[in-house]
Amino acid sequence: MNKSIVLKISTLIISVLLMVSISVNTVYCSFFSYYPAKEDNGKVITITGDSYAGFFASYECFKEYGFLIYANAGKSTKENYEIMKTAINFFPDTIIISIGVNDHSKNVTLDDFKNGIEELVSISRLNRKKIILHTYMDYDDSIVEGVEHLFTTKDYDNILRDISKKNSNVFYVDMSDYNEEVYLQNDKIHYNKLFYDELYRRVSTALMLF
Repeated sequence: MNKSIVLKISTLIISVLLMVSISVNTVYCSFFSYYPAKEDNGKVITITGDSYAGFFASYECFKEYGFLIYANAGKSTKENYEIMKTAINFFPDTIIISIGVNDHSKNVTLDDFKNGIEELVSISRLNRKKIILHTYMDYDDSIVEGVEHLFTTKDYDNILRDISKKNSNVFYVDMSDYNEEVYLQNDKIHYNKLFYDELYRRVSTALMLF
């Protein structure tokens, strides 16, 4: 069968699956989008998490990979657990979990954070899925008023690193060298396109090695 026809069929199948998912999981519709690749190559990955996942998809869409995006801004991994589990149970075999700020700003305990990510990793292993994590980035936590932070961003990052070391289906992308103000947006919480361009480059390399 002609390669272009195969790719068109693949795209059609993805579109049908997207419509089915939207109709079946209506509670998640507002967090669900599909960004096609620049060329119809059939390469699709899932990105899930909070606003960090949303910025990844919006900055880096229409390139080599198509993106399925399940993201809910302003929520911790504990609050987003169900939507992240839905993402892992869907079509592509590679999932990027892109998270930041919210677990730290809401003082989610390290045990709760670790248990949630480990459960998602366990589900993905059963489904023969691969997960890519990246550095839990720093931000200007003084912006979050009236909160006494019980942990550091490094505490959460160490958990992500440890989970990736212990699980063969998890790859950790180290972005710690981008923990600088020049890569932050004006809100001092989110990162800019320079950060995401480099994250995309490193993720693309990871996908070739992983």
